[in-house]
Amino acid sequence: QALTTVESQEAPFTVRLSDGSEIRLAPYSRLEPVLSSSSRFEVRLARGQAEFSVRPHGPRRWAVEAGLARVEVVG
Repeated sequence: QALTTVESQEAPFTVRLSDGSEIRLAPYSRLEPVLSSSSRFEVRLARGQAEFSVRPHGPRRWAVEAGLARVEVVG
């Protein structure tokens, strides 16, 4: 299932992906999809805080944009 924009309210919210990876959003956070294909997964943390747990050796490369920073998972 395709990821859509996700916003947490007063409570933290966890997004569980089909490959076993998880994204945990802190309260009042907003996560926006940028690209989701069979080889790439990119999201933008537009507001708040998030913790990412990426399945090791998964099928896709991950990138997270957060303000001026861009983090790419390489291993």
